[in-house]
Amino acid sequence: MSGLARSLAGAAVALALLTSCGGKAATGEAATAPAATAAATTQAAKAGRAVPDVVGSGLGEAQTKLWAAGFECEARSEEGKTVSDASGWTVVSQTPAAGEEAEEGSSVRLVVKGDAVTVPDVVGMRYDQARDRLQAAGLEPDVRSDSGKSVLSAKNWTVLSQEPKAGSSAKTGDVVDVLVSKDAAAQGQGGSSDGAASGGAASSSSAQSVLSAKLDDAKAVLAMEKYGKAAFPYGFKMHKFLGEIAREPKDEDTWFLKYEVTVTNEYGAKRDTVAEAYVTGTDDNPQVTYFLVY
Repeated sequence: MSGLARSLAGAAVALALLTSCGGKAATGEAATAPAATAAATTQAAKAGRAVPDVVGSGLGEAQTKLWAAGFECEARSEEGKTVSDASGWTVVSQTPAAGEEAEEGSSVRLVVKGDAVTVPDVVGMRYDQARDRLQAAGLEPDVRSDSGKSVLSAKNWTVLSQEPKAGSSAKTGDVVDVLVSKDAAAQGQGGSSDGAASGGAASSSSAQSVLSAKLDDAKAVLAMEKYGKAAFPYGFKMHKFLGEIAREPKDEDTWFLKYEVTVTNEYGAKRDTVAEAYVTGTDDNPQVTYFLVY
């Protein structure tokens, strides 16, 4: 082979090798591009979104606002106790702070303080009724008997005294010491308690009769459901049969309703939770005056 032929052959081999290397490099770049894009997308997802400001809000409102923005939350009192009941608490601080970026689905830690409440009068009441009244006010009863016996059945005991006294100022989560006696009812001292209980039942029945004449409870439930659907446009389902917790008169003008519900946020996430409401007005014009999902 002549020198010219050998030179041309060598050039062809070099060109082929160069082209082959270039092809592999191009193929490698093309292969890594989707991976880089996926990584960037994942990183963007982890970057999350801004945490809303809930300081100063009631705990129930704060939970709803955070969940609607794609976050979970955990609440503790200023004393460090876990808070599960949303009623009667106000948020005093949050971590992360408002406006900071956090990953979707992450938990926002809330510190809450109890709202001011007035201690109700439970002396002379059967203990089960006294306990329910204290808890409805956001207070925690701590019961002991005058005989030192364990209080097993709350219906068998009558309240002799309480501390703090009725009318005292307290805050949600505070403890009320309750002294009860099983012998008091047997000696007739609990007679007034039973009478009060019967009177309370009659009063409740009377309130329901007066209220039902103005606003049917079924229409009050429908008004609550309509309000919930407006508040949660991405999905609000009331479990009106198996999920009914309370349907009772607050007074002669207002129904108190409480149901298990399923709500959906704008990201398609569903949550099984509880909603409660006060509904007043008439059959023709029912009005929701209070609504809370927690």
